[in-house]
Amino acid sequence: MKSKLIYIILLLSFSTSIMAQPVTTLPYYCSFEENVENAQWTFSARPSAAPNRWITGTAISRSGVYSMYVSSDAGVSANYIDDGSTGYCIVASREFALPMGLYDLSFNWKAAGDQGVSMHADELNQNTTKDEFRVAWVPISVYNGLAAGGSSSANDFPNYALTYPALFSGRDVFSGVGAWQTALGLLNVSSNENYRLMFIWKIDGDARKTDPAACIDNIQIAKRATSTDCWKAPIFTIDTVAGGINISWNAIAGAASYDLIYFTEGSITMDTITGITGASYFIPYSMLPNGRYCFLMRTICPDGTMGIWSEKPSVKVVDWDNIQLVPQACPELSFDVSEIDQSTGLGIIHPDCKGNEYTIHPTIGATSGRIAGYSVIPISYDPPYPIGPAPGANLIFSSNAPDDSWGQVISLPFAFCFFENTYSKAIVGANGQITFDTSHPAYAGGTNPYDFTANDNIPNTGFLPQGQKVFNSIFGVYEDIDPSKAWGTAGVYAGVLGAKPCRTLCVSFKDIPCYGNNQFTNSYQMVLYEGSNVIEVYVDRRNNKSITNQGKGIIGVINEDGSDGIAAPGRNVNDPAWQVLNDDQREAWRFVPIQSSTYEMAWYKGAGVSGAKLGKDTILTVFEGDGNDTITVRMQFNACNGEHFDLRDTAIIIWNPLDSVFVDEVVCYGETCVNPYFQETQAGTYSKLLTSAAGCDSAYYTLNLKVHKSVTYSKQ
Repeated sequence: MKSKLIYIILLLSFSTSIMAQPVTTLPYYCSFEENVENAQWTFSARPSAAPNRWITGTAISRSGVYSMYVSSDAGVSANYIDDGSTGYCIVASREFALPMGLYDLSFNWKAAGDQGVSMHADELNQNTTKDEFRVAWVPISVYNGLAAGGSSSANDFPNYALTYPALFSGRDVFSGVGAWQTALGLLNVSSNENYRLMFIWKIDGDARKTDPAACIDNIQIAKRATSTDCWKAPIFTIDTVAGGINISWNAIAGAASYDLIYFTEGSITMDTITGITGASYFIPYSMLPNGRYCFLMRTICPDGTMGIWSEKPSVKVVDWDNIQLVPQACPELSFDVSEIDQSTGLGIIHPDCKGNEYTIHPTIGATSGRIAGYSVIPISYDPPYPIGPAPGANLIFSSNAPDDSWGQVISLPFAFCFFENTYSKAIVGANGQITFDTSHPAYAGGTNPYDFTANDNIPNTGFLPQGQKVFNSIFGVYEDIDPSKAWGTAGVYAGVLGAKPCRTLCVSFKDIPCYGNNQFTNSYQMVLYEGSNVIEVYVDRRNNKSITNQGKGIIGVINEDGSDGIAAPGRNVNDPAWQVLNDDQREAWRFVPIQSSTYEMAWYKGAGVSGAKLGKDTILTVFEGDGNDTITVRMQFNACNGEHFDLRDTAIIIWNPLDSVFVDEVVCYGETCVNPYFQETQAGTYSKLLTSAAGCDSAYYTLNLKVHKSVTYSKQ
């Protein structure tokens, strides 16, 4: 039964100085990186038993290190608790003393709350209560009146709440979004008094919730510019051109220059360019490693007045001409060896170029940096694990599980990078999905949407099968199947398989019946790799006999809001129905993250890394007789999840002696010896050092030529 909802806003300061000073100078910019400014914010008291509070901390940020967010664990995370008791509100506010007039407000935000992907049907109604936040611009006389009374109903604040393009029609609240957004609003100082900017987080007390709670960063306030004011926010576009990107904008009359900031999503460092003039600016790829960027731009007036920052978030920048996709599924550093030394267990390299120099090219598989997107390539059908029961894999869906449901949360022993974020938990869907949204209830029938035919191709922010969100997911194969009708060893198996540094989350759908046609079954496997963050999908059998989705099935990935993703060719929403009915038709796909490849290489003499250092390039050239009979290569890099990888391989080099080839030839006098390497008419010994196809010495070739002189006989 739903608890009674009594929302109380407590406005008693508990965390800031009584002598906090109002803001009087514009433009105002608060990124929560300055302790002095942070101390000016007032955080309302919370009910004594409630763990949630506003805090400035480092658990999450839009840019830089700090932000302001609601936390139930003193700032360790941006998670909150809704324990099902009486609902309440907590407030973060800052006082402003500004002349009467209009002002622009901008801030970054994210908040999931009850409007997360697991939103219940009753909460789709815009008039019902949810965990959410409002932004209010409140005259100080009203604020002080509420504080003097000690508490007030939350319903007093809609009169002062700022209105934005709402996520849900007619609402002025923020929630339901787990990715950073930018809000722009208008502040009206209509009376000659101070005002409070208030961020009000409401917990409805029904025990349903999705993390994170309200998160705020980069608050900006500037005087509203008129058509003739030079501090107007510039409207700019970003286009991909040869060698980089071009940023262009309509020049603002009277502006002296422009400032530009850009940074990769989630980075704590930013690049700043000041004093830009004109109406465009080019940035080469050499200054933009592959990634997803946020760009900010503002105007500077001749008198130094600065405008509010305009923002272009989540811009994918990829130098496709020079991209290097990691072909391996696992992080790898290894030599291509021809045999194994039985006494040491080390691989043996036999140089192709006998008696000459030889360049060693190890196999390298390493990625670093945040993921800008994915490329998908077909690969050979060779699943790393059996599709079905396997040591370490648990049966999570079978005949005793409800149809169209989600499984229990799977904890991963490694952090997996997926698009912009990193995850250590996942959930398997009964209709061929893996999602990192762990808010779905376990084994609740009907909560996993099965029909996607009313949607457009992914990526698509409007991809809402049956009105439900299935973002932040891997599809392999997303279709309407029914594990509840499985029999025998058929079912869905999932587990963490393999050994570090190549552990995997392996999910196998074995002989799962098609919905409505149980005699037809499908089998496929999804594999997520540690370190490389590669995703593979193997399709062993697929009948398109489900009575829904018109025989279609999706193989692809989609990010947390549907704005980015990719599907395998011919395997998207609007592609024709397809099947895999025999071994010759089996298929496999590899989704490779687009990242920068930054790593440190080092070569050492002998086994291990204590010997003399031989080089630091990705290759090493050795010579016969140089004493480097055993070598070790080492590669170190930090993966996108921050984990440090230190990979090594050691090999023995054995130089084979040059082969000697001796050929005897006899020709008659006056004839020419036609040989692959010589054309001679005179008797003698001829030698040649042969070169292999690799361009190096391979053998000595010796021709011993004899010439028979003609003899004339006369009859006596």
